[in-house]
Amino acid sequence: MRAIIVGYRRGPGKIYQDVALVRVLNWDRSTDLRGWNVVAIDAKGNRYEGVVIRRHGNGDVVRVRFKPNLPGQMIGHPADILPSPNMETNYSK
Repeated sequence: MRAIIVGYRRGPGKIYQDVALVRVLNWDRSTDLRGWNVVAIDAKGNRYEGVVIRRHGNGDVVRVRFKPNLPGQMIGHPADILPSPNMETNYSK
C-alpha cells in the first residue's frame, strides 16, 4: 500500500518527533492497519522503518512510530505500508 509522509504529530507546545503522520492512498477503511510496518527510503538509500500505532482523525491519516526518528527532510516523501510478517492472517476465529 502506498502512503505519503505528512508531518510530525504535534501538540500545543510540543512536537513528537518519534511519531509521524502518514496519509494512506487508496485505503479501504475496513482494514485495520494497526501493527502494520511502514518503510520509507530517502534519496541516499537510508531506510526508516516504523509501525502503525493508531488512526489519526476520521480521514486517511495514521500515526506511525519510527525508530530511528524520521528526519524532517522526509516530509512529503512516499512510503510503503506492508503487513507485519508476525501478524496472524487467520481472521476466522
